[in-house]
Amino acid sequence: MNDRLPAVFVSTSSIVWGAELSLLTTARHLADQGVEVGLLGQAPDLVDSWPGAAKRLATGTQFYLRLFEVAFRDRPQALVCCNNRLSMVFVPLRIVPRRWRPALVFDLHDYMPAPRGRRRMKWSTWFFDRVIAVSEFTTTQLHPDYTSVTVLPRPVELDPAAAGSATTIDLTADRPQVDRVGVVGRLDADKRIEVVVDAVATMPDVTLVLRGGSGLDETYTERLLEHAHAVLGERLVYEGRVPRDSAMQGLSCLVVANHEEALGRSVAEAQLAGVPVVVPDRGGASEMVDEGVTGRRFEAGSAQDLAGVLREVLDQESEVATMAKHAQDIAAERHSPREIAGRYLRAATSGSSSRPVRATFSVLADRLRNRGELAAGADADQRRFA
Repeated sequence: MNDRLPAVFVSTSSIVWGAELSLLTTARHLADQGVEVGLLGQAPDLVDSWPGAAKRLATGTQFYLRLFEVAFRDRPQALVCCNNRLSMVFVPLRIVPRRWRPALVFDLHDYMPAPRGRRRMKWSTWFFDRVIAVSEFTTTQLHPDYTSVTVLPRPVELDPAAAGSATTIDLTADRPQVDRVGVVGRLDADKRIEVVVDAVATMPDVTLVLRGGSGLDETYTERLLEHAHAVLGERLVYEGRVPRDSAMQGLSCLVVANHEEALGRSVAEAQLAGVPVVVPDRGGASEMVDEGVTGRRFEAGSAQDLAGVLREVLDQESEVATMAKHAQDIAAERHSPREIAGRYLRAATSGSSSRPVRATFSVLADRLRNRGELAAGADADQRRFA
């Protein structure tokens, strides 16, 4: 890799998911502006697609050797950690004086639903010089004394071949004659797709379209489809994975049901495509919707409330078309790849990383206190069940 690159991204993901696609989009648009950033990754598709020559593919022990080589030999201005499970590897780097190492930046694009995961996120991110988060919602996982954080939406473009173009695709003229409610993305349990299934089940004139492959738990996908077939019958259309440029085609509206979504890339893609969106009233996706202006919200977890909102969206064609067009204009500005790429690089390579002594002692005290409470709770349980 070239010496003193402005930034090198480090990713352990073996598959190009939405977060990796955002990083790739950022790198491409920086390259268009004459700025090269590096990559150390484990996904061959991501490395092959990365612009420029400053990229390495490594796995296993070689990956971690390459990480320290990049940190101390190449020493870019910023080293960006793109995976939560990799964060603890960066902790030893924080001990090294700042003049001998890059700035350590954490790309926060996940929300940990389990308390244990959020605790790990809270402690591990403390050791980074800066955090770049996709939403205000994700920042609730950070320690309250951590202040070196920038909230920045991710770049989204419907056609990756159109890098640098400010145009968006308008599908509003391609509305289906039959109402088709869509769910787009991996079929994971945390997506809470069963809420959408149960809502559409109460709407006999509406078809549910599922577009996305199985997630980490294939048994969940089987159970979900079995339940959906049972309550919807022929009104269920399961298409599996589809090309990204056609993911929104033929949909009357898109629904995101996960109220713990870090942001919701599919929401931005739908807005850019002119497709109305319905999201929960909590979580990162809710930050992308101004109620009644750029989309609609429903009570998180309530199939009944979702059905009511869907009925209004599907019945109010003129008002919803205006809302969708307004959302399209705002999303084109909010998720502009060229604009966000520049802002991301500035956030990663500039700013203070100092911590007040008071805050550091607060972190240590909190951690010791939590350990004490856990130990006391365990002793109490042993006495109660003895």
